[in-house]
Amino acid sequence: MAWGNAELGAVPPAALDPPRQCCRFNIRLLGRFELTVGEYQATPGAGVQRLVALLALAGGAVSRRRAAHTLWPDATARRAAANLRSVLYRLQRTNPHLVGSSTADLHLNRDSTVDTQRLNDLARLLLDRSRPCGDAQLSTALSTNLDDDLLPDWPDEEWLQEERERYRQLRLHCLEALCERLVAARWYGAAVDTGLAAVRADPFRESARITLVAAYLAEGNIADARRHYDGYRRRLRDELGVEPGARFGQVVQLHDVRRLEEARPRRGTGRRRARD
Repeated sequence: MAWGNAELGAVPPAALDPPRQCCRFNIRLLGRFELTVGEYQATPGAGVQRLVALLALAGGAVSRRRAAHTLWPDATARRAAANLRSVLYRLQRTNPHLVGSSTADLHLNRDSTVDTQRLNDLARLLLDRSRPCGDAQLSTALSTNLDDDLLPDWPDEEWLQEERERYRQLRLHCLEALCERLVAARWYGAAVDTGLAAVRADPFRESARITLVAAYLAEGNIADARRHYDGYRRRLRDELGVEPGARFGQVVQLHDVRRLEEARPRRGTGRRRARD
């Protein structure tokens, strides 16, 4: 077998040895596709990348029929099945341990980790108001990638559109919820930075703006809160011809953090607190 195949770039033979020496696989889908085998970064071809991404987003397993139809929707069933066999053949030549197969199904190696799963786990923590979030969990959340969308460089993959929007919304809600939890923990610098990240991700999202202004007000920076609100108001007028929500403006004018919090939509499964 010739090592250095284009399907796996510079990954050395040791990373592709039989199962007793097989390394863990780390799959990145947020921001860009990246496959790491042990300590080495692999460079699989486009067909392999698409199949691995599909399996990762499907929870690790899909049927052969679904994979073929999803990845080659315009091809005949026979042609799509042939394309899938070709991708699997290349995988078997370069990294036989990454994807397992049977006559009906395909599955990722159980030792694979996927960054989208880490985002899902973080969302379950942050968006559930009944679950506390201590310092260690806040530190972990701050180290999680909440800046990148799902495979943004794959715009022509129709099967990714719904998943991409789902992860975009999940990421935005996580940023807002993390900002609020950081404010509650009095980590104001991190809270403002997280709020700014939410605003960068969607400049017209009013809930993100409210969350950021709440962080400014919580640390006593009324001028920053007012300046941010006024800038957002001008942008809405100039680009959309609308005004911010009435509660947003009233709260900023009154410098009232509690009313600002009440203006935000509640998330998660925890019960709404009774108002004082």
